Amino acid sequence: MADASNLANDGDSAGDEGSPRRRRVARVALVGAGIAALALGGAWGLRERIATDLIDRELAALNLPARYRIESVGVGREVIGAVTVGDPAHPDLAIDRVEIVLRYGLAGPEIDRITLVRPRLYGRLTGGRISLGSLDRLIYGPSTGAALRLPDWSLALVDARGRIDSAYGALVFSADGHGRLSDGFSGTLGAIVPQARTAGGCELARTTLYGTVSTRAGRPQFAGPLRISGARCGDTRLASGQFDLALGGDAALADWTLDGRLALGRIVSGATATAAGIGGEAGLHWRAGRGDLAGRITLDAKGIGAPSLRLGSLRLDGVVHARQATSALDFRGDLEGRSLTRGPAALAALDRARAGVRGTPLGPLLDRAAAALAREEPGSRLAGSLGVHRDATGWRIAVPSLTLRGGRGGQTLASLERLAVTGGDDHIPRLTGNFSTGGADLPAITGTMRSGGPGGARFRLAMARYGAADAQLAMPGMAVTQLGDGTLGFSGTVALSGPIGDGRVDNLVLPVDGGVASDGHIALARHCATPSFDRLRVGTLDLAHGAVTMCPVGGAIVRVNGGAASVAAMLPAFALSGHAGDAPIALHAGGGRLAWPGGGAMQAVDVVLGKGDEANRLHLAGVTIAPGMTGGALGGTFTGGEVSMAALPATAGAAAGGWRLDGGRLALTGGTFTLSDRVSPARFAPVAVRNATLALADGAVDADAQLVAPTVGAELAKVTLRHDLGSGKGHADVTLAGLTFRDSAKKDNDAKDTDAKDNDAKDNNAKDRGPALQPGDLTYLAKGVIANASGTIRGKARFDWNANAPDGGLSGSGRFSSDDFDFAAAVGPVEGLSGTLEFTDLVHFVTAPHQMLKIASINPGIEVVNGTIDLELHAGQVVQLNHAEWPFEGGTLRLEPTVLRMGIAEPRRFTLAIAGLEAGRFLQHINMSNLSATGVFDGRLPLVFDANGGRITGGQLISRAPGGNVSYVGALSYRDLSPMANFAFHMLRSVDYAQMTIGMEGDLAGEVVTRVSFGGIRQGKGAERNLITRQLASLPIRFDVNVRAQFYQLISSLRSLYDPSMVRDPRTLGLVDAQGRPLHHHGQVSVEASTLSSPIQPQASGTMP
Repeated sequence: MADASNLANDGDSAGDEGSPRRRRVARVALVGAGIAALALGGAWGLRERIATDLIDRELAALNLPARYRIESVGVGREVIGAVTVGDPAHPDLAIDRVEIVLRYGLAGPEIDRITLVRPRLYGRLTGGRISLGSLDRLIYGPSTGAALRLPDWSLALVDARGRIDSAYGALVFSADGHGRLSDGFSGTLGAIVPQARTAGGCELARTTLYGTVSTRAGRPQFAGPLRISGARCGDTRLASGQFDLALGGDAALADWTLDGRLALGRIVSGATATAAGIGGEAGLHWRAGRGDLAGRITLDAKGIGAPSLRLGSLRLDGVVHARQATSALDFRGDLEGRSLTRGPAALAALDRARAGVRGTPLGPLLDRAAAALAREEPGSRLAGSLGVHRDATGWRIAVPSLTLRGGRGGQTLASLERLAVTGGDDHIPRLTGNFSTGGADLPAITGTMRSGGPGGARFRLAMARYGAADAQLAMPGMAVTQLGDGTLGFSGTVALSGPIGDGRVDNLVLPVDGGVASDGHIALARHCATPSFDRLRVGTLDLAHGAVTMCPVGGAIVRVNGGAASVAAMLPAFALSGHAGDAPIALHAGGGRLAWPGGGAMQAVDVVLGKGDEANRLHLAGVTIAPGMTGGALGGTFTGGEVSMAALPATAGAAAGGWRLDGGRLALTGGTFTLSDRVSPARFAPVAVRNATLALADGAVDADAQLVAPTVGAELAKVTLRHDLGSGKGHADVTLAGLTFRDSAKKDNDAKDTDAKDNDAKDNNAKDRGPALQPGDLTYLAKGVIANASGTIRGKARFDWNANAPDGGLSGSGRFSSDDFDFAAAVGPVEGLSGTLEFTDLVHFVTAPHQMLKIASINPGIEVVNGTIDLELHAGQVVQLNHAEWPFEGGTLRLEPTVLRMGIAEPRRFTLAIAGLEAGRFLQHINMSNLSATGVFDGRLPLVFDANGGRITGGQLISRAPGGNVSYVGALSYRDLSPMANFAFHMLRSVDYAQMTIGMEGDLAGEVVTRVSFGGIRQGKGAERNLITRQLASLPIRFDVNVRAQFYQLISSLRSLYDPSMVRDPRTLGLVDAQGRPLHHHGQVSVEASTLSSPIQPQASGTMP
């Protein structure tokens, strides 16, 4: 002020001294002011043109296609309306009104405040960059090199809005605010993405961002939450999430900081992986000049669940550093988890493993380990450190230390030290470090991983002996080598002892060697290996010091490539020995091959159980293993089998069929073999066995089969068998559902007479259906005893044995029945045999006493019907006939008791006793209608059968008092009798007798001498009487008749006397030729063959007296 005052005073003094000068200056000033006033007045009048030219020049310099309207231009204030940039129809930027307030300084006018009313901005996200159309040239144009700073303007945004479209969805936003941009701006920003979808199928539900925007000292800031209402990507779903972020930059807009807090809701991945929630914090710093991002990240996850494991909580806290120039990422932090437990998949896998190895040495070991884990898992703690590095050359994960401690006592269950995993796109990851497991009741395993040359590594594993109950497992050493290309090789041994089912194995030593190629190809057992054991006991089988060698085919026994496994091995001949129960056993195989897929085969498999003559033997010429078996099962076929059991006097030969071994159960199916008797001579013919099945499980053998007659293919019986290997006891049930015998000769004869029979009835007759099976086809014991059998036998039998008994303990019983059985026996044809035979000892063919059978008819020469027979069978092939009886022509025919020893070639004797035979009924029975007789006879017919045939010895029939009558009631057949012969015949046409004796002697197949003696005879009623006959009637007359004829032709000879049809043409008998001339035979005369398919006795004739 002093200076100002002085300047004023000095001016006054000077004016006094030079007033003319002052007046000139004043005039000049006035003139200048006038000129300036005129200039300003002219400029004011042209203000809109000047503003338009200025704006157009600037827009042209920026190459922006824009339209606008000057609404007003005042001193320090301009208003522009209807601003559009870009296509007027679809502008990139549209503003209803722009107000610009200028301030003036020494440098001239400057923008002081800008107000934008209802601006609208439109853009599109393309190629990872936001495009604003014509504004891109301002945003992405060449840099001037000057540092970016916020302008020193005051900005007011009134209802600002925008929209960014993309292929994923639309982003819309709005903003309001006011203040100086360089310091003091305050406003709000809101953005929303209604829905977004990526090309990969990920979906983002409604997402919003809302916060405050401010500036302070040239630094921009934003604070507000980012909210996600839901997201889905593949099978991973996020319920909701929020990220509270605070973003700030420096005055040069080069360095940015981000601080935030994360809170995510439930996350579900797939059907089982879940996380109840994830929280976290982040503090990151981005340096744009260096392309460098660094900071700290903390993540907290709760309720993590996955198929293999579960975690109550997991915390990761560390620092991250990313470098854009080298594409490098580093993270170092600490890891902490709580309550680490096995997930449902791990529990299920362990349960399956426990179930799969139950009954093996691994069963008790897994049970012990599973119980220990279940005890230690609750409250367990996981702690360690983690480092991750990634760059253009590859990646590396380092775990300096990681320890899992149990929830009870805090003991270390597992630990990792100095673990490093290095990988890249061109090789298999490589590992180095150490690990160990342990804890109470858990196996103690140690392992080391070391560098092994350029890019390689060496591993060594060892497990101390781990035991549970009576099982033990040890891995003395396992060496693993990794080459630089990622190839792995390993070798070592595993020793195992423990239970196998109801047995046990001791010191099972398994050599292990193999490798994994860099392409993932796995090869196991690349050299011949010989697994061995000190002792192997399964059920009653006890093997000692056994070993089986296996050699690879094609470089390795086991190969795994692309998830597909294959097995190929050769087995040289091997032998195992031991005991089965108390009996020694020896197993020998001639070698073979194994392949999967593709099956395998074994040759010359022999099993001998026992020693000497008491040994049970099994031989299989060949055994195949079929391909394609699943579930751990093995199966195939066997051929050339032969089985013989000491307890059973039979041998099974030519055995073939299928086999399957699954879960310790051996099954044979579709078996066929031939069953033969080992006794000499064989008691039965070889029998074919079809559809046989056998199961060996739980120390027992169960089998069933169908027995078939090999020659004719007829089904004989069905057999069900069970044998206990431990006790040596067993039994077999035999069922004859319908064993049918058929007489082929009878069948052929019946076929010739089909016109006289009903076809449907024949089809329903079991005797006429099926193959022609005869008892002689089944056993030689039937030869000479029974033939021409026709009928069906049904029954059941049971055989029991005990291999430990001194004699094998074989016994059998059964019941066999028939309703209608026909056959030819030594005593003649038998028809309609019915009844049941109950065997108390089928092994020796012994029946219960007094077996009663019914016989519809038997014809030893004269048919008798409706009889019964009482018999029993004894050991040694002895048949005891206790009694047999038939009603016979008004009386009875009875077979007296006799014993037949079928196994001895000796004469067989039968005695037929006849009581009350009525002569008249007998003549009617044999169809001698022209003879009439009365009288009742008793007698005995002794029969003897031996190598020479059958014969009657001392047979005799005696009439009962008072005798009877014999008369001829027909006409005489022969007309050329002499008068005297005719006279005699008429005189004896009817004869009464007081006593008649008939004696019979001779061969049944040859001549039988029949002596008929009449005593006390006289003419009967109907005879011609005259003087001579009346004189003779008072004399005692004895009438003897001797007849020599074949027994079976005798009756026919008598009938031919009065029946011309019984007289055969002599030409058919070979007595004369076609012209009636007698024929002379030299040598033996042939006899018609018997109609019996198997003769009971050979035809023979002896010299008769």
